[in-house]
Amino acid sequence: MNDLFWSYWEHNKKSGIIACTENELIYVGSSNETYNAFQEWAVRSKYMNIIQKDSKLKMYKEQLSEYFDGKRTKFTTKLGIYGTSFEVEVWKTLLTIPYGKTLSYKSVSEILGKPKAYRAVASAIAKNPLLIFIPCHRVVTQSGASTGYRGGVDFKLDLLELERANSFEND
Repeated sequence: MNDLFWSYWEHNKKSGIIACTENELIYVGSSNETYNAFQEWAVRSKYMNIIQKDSKLKMYKEQLSEYFDGKRTKFTTKLGIYGTSFEVEVWKTLLTIPYGKTLSYKSVSEILGKPKAYRAVASAIAKNPLLIFIPCHRVVTQSGASTGYRGGVDFKLDLLELERANSFEND
């Protein structure tokens, strides 16, 4: 069965589409993305049966709300991480960046043992289908600037500020 369940998530003025299969979260979008963009992604990803079902996404939306409320620094959901082998390697590396911290694209490429591949790393990060859950917002330029984010640079800055303000390591 190739069912994809989706719903909208909302928290204060932020929102987006969130989607899962029967047992794993596979997509989190942002306010600046349309349903059509999500549907195109789903079809490219070979999901043909796209079903709106709020109840299937309840647990994921609760964890997302807890994150935005500053009550959650780690997600405990099963993630479906699918892409090329390089993309998956990059995305799994992003999961190791601690809450409230940032790394540069170059640092990520060095962690991967491919120090000159920072542009390829940036390209893989741009394709991350699991915004926030795979924290690509924690990757910045070498100078510390926040550029390029599928959810928009303002959203990225909001996420970084939220994490800085709620980082338990700053206590």
